[in-house]
Amino acid sequence: MVMPSTHATVNSSAHAIGAPSRVDPEVLEKPERRQFSAAYKLQILQETDSCQAAQIGIILRREGLYSSTVAFLLSDLGVIKTSEEPKVDMQNI
Repeated sequence: MVMPSTHATVNSSAHAIGAPSRVDPEVLEKPERRQFSAAYKLQILQETDSCQAAQIGIILRREGLYSSTVAFLLSDLGVIKTSEEPKVDMQNI
């Protein structure tokens, strides 16, 4: 009895004549920054405000955001205050 191979086989038709040998991922030299509308910012802040702490991560992953983005939005609204001073004075250590 012959056992089937568990190794993946290369399809010879994938290497047909005229097929590109490399895939061009079209990577931009400098990616463009995302810009959020005021309505979107408000929607995200309302969603994160109305949920529990464990659910905020779900929203951030779904939207592709970082927690620092939400903190930045809150500081723009004046809800939280960010300090410009370092928390530890490195000269007095």
